[in-house]
Amino acid sequence: MSSARRRPACPELYEEDVRFSSFARLSRNIAGYPFPHKNADKSQAIADAVADALEREMPGYSAKPEPAGAANGSPFHMAAPKGATLYAIPSKSAVVAVNGTDHIAVCGMGGNPAKAYAAAEEIENALGRHLAFAWRPDIGYLTASPSDVGTGLRTGTLLHLEGLHLIGELEPCMRGLEAMRMKAVGFDASGIRNAAHLFRVCNSVTLGEKEEDLVKRSATAADALVEQELNARVRLVEELPRVFADSVCRALAILKSARLLSAAETFDLLSPIRIAASMDLLSGITLEDISKTMTSFPLGEPEESDADKRDAADGRRADRITRRFARVSTNGRFAELTT
Repeated sequence: MSSARRRPACPELYEEDVRFSSFARLSRNIAGYPFPHKNADKSQAIADAVADALEREMPGYSAKPEPAGAANGSPFHMAAPKGATLYAIPSKSAVVAVNGTDHIAVCGMGGNPAKAYAAAEEIENALGRHLAFAWRPDIGYLTASPSDVGTGLRTGTLLHLEGLHLIGELEPCMRGLEAMRMKAVGFDASGIRNAAHLFRVCNSVTLGEKEEDLVKRSATAADALVEQELNARVRLVEELPRVFADSVCRALAILKSARLLSAAETFDLLSPIRIAASMDLLSGITLEDISKTMTSFPLGEPEESDADKRDAADGRRADRITRRFARVSTNGRFAELTT
């Protein structure tokens, strides 16, 4: 009598392998000044006023502003408006973005939405002691984008949802977010939509809401998606091992031999590799290495328009990546799980 070979159990999975970090962004404008897109001549005065308030309240802030996008790959800067100037406040795990979409966007980061919001709120309160924010009692805070009017709060968590994509359950989960008045914002670059299936899951409305309720709802949505993603990864290994193996081996083959790689393509290829690393199925590279590489790509920056310069940059990137992955391979455990 023949018996089917028993497939090894899925490796232990952890929430932190899905959850990168949480963020909270409070958008504010200074009363008496037009929104940034209409007051270029006043931008320096606004920047000076914010810097003066920070100097009084947060003496440890970075006095040398840096343009947004300089470190755009981190979850921290992903929450900051494009085109803004950033003042870092390392002691509070936060930055203040000035003259972006709004005059001020205070961006806090933490292990969950509550911690991120606490960091942002503390700095916003400190700035409010020196600056008068545009506010109406019947509406709330006035912002350049109508979708931010009210609390001016966007809070959420950066999640890696590659497993849900591979088993075909990502779209139903996205529709479930809409019912909670939440949304998932991916990264589109170089023709790749939702690159790496890394999403900022955050609130979709701010008007008529309490900050505390938005923070709680954001945490609830993130927790639910983390659980769904972990279940998807178990299903991927136990029910769809060939799909999982193909995604990993195909990505690894390209990363080891490509001659041209855009930032977005590399980012996307690393996504299934990151799942394999989280399960200890690779030799020659760690989960931390892959996560650092993924968060180093400037996906928010404009793509080089000159084809020759773009190809040269993609070539240098490919050379660097192929050298790094030359000795990376799947291990025996991977073969046991996927054969």
